Amino acid sequence: MTTYQPLETVIRTPPLGLRCVDMTTQSPVTTGLRIGATLKNGAAKTVMATPTLSGVHAFQGLPGMRDFEYGDVSFPLTSPPLTSPPFGKEFAIQVDDTRGHYLSCGMVLTLPRREIVTTPLFSAPSRVAVPGFIAIRGGLKNKSLPARPDGSLEAAGFAQIKARYNTPNATEYFALADARGQFALFLPPPNPLLPPSGIAPSSPNVAGKRTVAELRWPLTLSFFFEPARQKFICRRPNGRVEIIVGQQTGITDVPQSSSGLLCYPDLQSLLLQAAARVYATTADPAAAILELTIEFGKDLVVRTEGDFNLWIEP
Repeated sequence: MTTYQPLETVIRTPPLGLRCVDMTTQSPVTTGLRIGATLKNGAAKTVMATPTLSGVHAFQGLPGMRDFEYGDVSFPLTSPPLTSPPFGKEFAIQVDDTRGHYLSCGMVLTLPRREIVTTPLFSAPSRVAVPGFIAIRGGLKNKSLPARPDGSLEAAGFAQIKARYNTPNATEYFALADARGQFALFLPPPNPLLPPSGIAPSSPNVAGKRTVAELRWPLTLSFFFEPARQKFICRRPNGRVEIIVGQQTGITDVPQSSSGLLCYPDLQSLLLQAAARVYATTADPAAAILELTIEFGKDLVVRTEGDFNLWIEP
């Protein structure tokens, strides 16, 4: 009987493993993503991640990472999500969803990392219904800027939206707007066994009963918008990466600029935006929150009364 003995074993350790999580369902997103990494300082080609059987997207062959991948040098690493260890090389990470379910985003990470990095993915406004969830949709406009010649307002691109039911210890749900200010926020429907405040649960046979379809649950929306502090990770056709701070028309608000610059909003900068004010009506002053009511099982489109969009201002 012939026996075989391996001459050598080659083990490659990826310098980055990225796990993407759906902010709506809190489940891993394992298919449909294109994730690239580009060396931040210096021109270099973009290396694409490979999805593994466990659903993690792993990188191999990144510039300057060979010693780490093949174990020639030992690095004592620690890697909390979305923070950088004190040494290594900075890479611009770009995440795209080929199916259009999630917004594109970017981040800058210092590599290598031994721990898997987890990043959230936010629903794109083009995302269809999610089973078991209701949708709040809208288009945000920046009231602080002068109106266009046609009277319309500029988009409040990349604003953050937060929703919560007006109940004690209610969970908060988040969404991000795209460059056009369009957003889709998915949240679970209200609990029909917990009727709105002031309405006691009753049997369907009780006189004067109110069915679930007649109930309205109060809901609060908050907005966070700071366009001057938004950051964008932009890649030139030659592979060079630059960071742009603040929105720039024709560059950060388009899929690709006329000069070939491809920009991704920096996810961390979007999540750290300051609170904005919102207009419930075109005639009233702006307020800190928008108070609404929602029906069981029905989607909701929000707008400023008197306009087709929702006005906010930093």
